[in-house]
Amino acid sequence: MTTTVPTSTEIIAAFPDIPRPHDGPPTYLSLKELRDTLKANAASVETTLGGGSHGHLGAILPFDVYDAITPPPAGQPHSWIDPPFPGAM
Repeated sequence: MTTTVPTSTEIIAAFPDIPRPHDGPPTYLSLKELRDTLKANAASVETTLGGGSHGHLGAILPFDVYDAITPPPAGQPHSWIDPPFPGAM
């Protein structure tokens, strides 16, 4: 069985939105647009973690915001796993 690894161009083309370049210093609107684009792209990547309904959106949002969108079952912690050494990934 042969496995092919997608190129970076193929990976980028699979995302629903591509971040637009921004000239000049960042503004609230340019940062919001970038955040929204990243959220859409993360949510489009399939996963089975957390029920799989929101892709990798939990990688972009703070835990409290993600849990407000997708609350875990009563009495259970969120299914997101913290990296062992934050900043090392």
